[in-house]
Amino acid sequence: MPARVFALTPNDPDYSRQWYLDRMSVPAAWDYSQGGDIVVAVLDTGVDMNNPELANNIWTNPKEIAGDKIDNDGNGYVDDIHGWNFVENDNDVGPHFNSGWTEAGVTHGTVIAGIIGAVGNNLSGIAGINWRVKIMPLRILDSSGEGDPANAARAIDYAVANGARVLNFSFVTDEHDVALDEAIARAAKAGVLVVSAAGNNKADGGDDLDKTPMYPACSDGPNTNYVLGVAATDENDLKAQFSDYGTGCVDLSAPGTNIISTQVFNPSIMAFSSFTRSGWNGTSVAAPMASGVAALMLAANPGLSRESLMQIMIETADPIDAINPLYRGELGSGRINAERAVKMALGLPVDITASAAAPAAKDPYVVVGTGPGISPEVRVYSAADGKLTAKFSPFAKAFRGGVRVAAADLDNDGKTEIIVAAGPGGGPQVEVFDANGVLKTSFLAYAAGFRGGVSVAAADVNGDGRAEIITGAGPGGGPQVRVFSGSGTVLGQFFAYDKTVSAGVNVAAGDLDGDGKAEIVTAPAAKGGSQPVKIFSSSFAYLGMITFLAPAATGGVNVAVADVTGDRNGDVIISRASAGTAVTVIASGIAPKPSFAVMGSSGVGLAALDLAGAGRADILTSPGYLSGKLRLFDGTGKPAAGLGSIAVPAGSAIAGFAVSANK
Repeated sequence: MPARVFALTPNDPDYSRQWYLDRMSVPAAWDYSQGGDIVVAVLDTGVDMNNPELANNIWTNPKEIAGDKIDNDGNGYVDDIHGWNFVENDNDVGPHFNSGWTEAGVTHGTVIAGIIGAVGNNLSGIAGINWRVKIMPLRILDSSGEGDPANAARAIDYAVANGARVLNFSFVTDEHDVALDEAIARAAKAGVLVVSAAGNNKADGGDDLDKTPMYPACSDGPNTNYVLGVAATDENDLKAQFSDYGTGCVDLSAPGTNIISTQVFNPSIMAFSSFTRSGWNGTSVAAPMASGVAALMLAANPGLSRESLMQIMIETADPIDAINPLYRGELGSGRINAERAVKMALGLPVDITASAAAPAAKDPYVVVGTGPGISPEVRVYSAADGKLTAKFSPFAKAFRGGVRVAAADLDNDGKTEIIVAAGPGGGPQVEVFDANGVLKTSFLAYAAGFRGGVSVAAADVNGDGRAEIITGAGPGGGPQVRVFSGSGTVLGQFFAYDKTVSAGVNVAAGDLDGDGKAEIVTAPAAKGGSQPVKIFSSSFAYLGMITFLAPAATGGVNVAVADVTGDRNGDVIISRASAGTAVTVIASGIAPKPSFAVMGSSGVGLAALDLAGAGRADILTSPGYLSGKLRLFDGTGKPAAGLGSIAVPAGSAIAGFAVSANK
């Protein structure tokens, strides 16, 4: 790990005007990394390499001999010492004052380069996010800011072939170009991070990219997130008025208003008579914020993969949904936080705490983890009226294994946390969010390479007044159940079935005997399992099994625990996970009550919800095979009133938390 220095403040005279650095916690990140020899390609209008704020941070092709007019490295580009001009097809990668040039167009690429890597702590101008970096200028846009997607595609391949780790796209088009998409896919598959501006529309307050996609921000591959799309925010973390937004193409937000950066220096033209200039606005200047932080992370840990870079930046962002309620879930995971990202890149502990939180809930809420086959989302609904109050993506958009959820107060602060894990095909990471989607902590429940998914539940197992997290290993592993504290410390573990059983384990927990400690209930998770539902004590001792459902367990079984009969003891609720419509209540773990049917889907998801706050829960169900609505039943199977209309995808996982949990 690099040596740390503290209270690191650059001596650049315009540093005090760079408000966006403090907003993204960049100065704190400089305690760990100030940059390095990471190559960042800027595909734009060219970069003024003579600007003293940039001159020492321009990439040089080590395989080319300057001025000999020979293609020394045999890459098809003669004397490409510092990059290539794909507009005029020569090696002059600086801005061009050609006929038709515009002020913004001619200096655009230089502005972008300065945000990423203006030399820092040099008693001059500004400080880039990276004090040291290798900017590769690739001119693909003319001096008015227009360009050909074919040139962009060629430039991408050039950048990848010449060692770029990050590509910055501060341009957009509404034309979907297949060749550009293919070049982006090649870059991503080569391990290069592609960062793109989301785009601007001042007249309409920004476009919804889910309805009006812009490229390359929306040039993701099928079931794959190739591009890190960046929206713009202002000094108060509000969506910039002009910024595009959307759930599918935007991954992060970054400052994009009133930005000071380097510009083209040409003293003969009044507008370019200084090395720096303020007042830049747009997602064009938001994108290099993310590119710069990515380079800072790579300088700290060059071994980071493209996927890790992207995931860390997304996971460590500061949440801003609560103060942008009209764009909830449409500004990515939040505004980028450089300190957290760099620390996580180094493997250091990261304290992810709630910020910009929405007001506490006043009604019972339902948590939904979307089912397999679609992008992973967690959605929070008001149970009273069915309105969506929060949504967030806990995993990469390309993941299609489904999201498992549970809800409980893990730290005894009177507020509910949402526990999230991946379904089959996903890794063993468990993530804890607050009720607004702010990530608080995450940990691995099983070995890092395990890909069977994880079942989660939450209840007070040890009687300390705080809920613990219970996990069950998914299909393909041993039937291991583990119990963790709310912060991810392992408290105990056991095998629910013989170690050779590989059908996976679904888990639930609740106090079945009224002693103040929750028992743990297990069930087979997938096809191929013929194991019974089992009950274990809070100390993991085997208490008994529920055998009447064993023949039906070959399709997997869902379980929940709650007091639905009103006797102050928990009841076990059982359903088939992927076939059948029957739900059965085993009152206080003694004997099954007559089953009742939840018509409309094959397979039933289970949770419990005390909608009235009366101390007796109702049974909440979700459709297992077909998309449909959540339904509520009392302990006898009679439909219960009061649940708002909430439609969910097939196979969604569900959890509920009561009104008292958030008071």
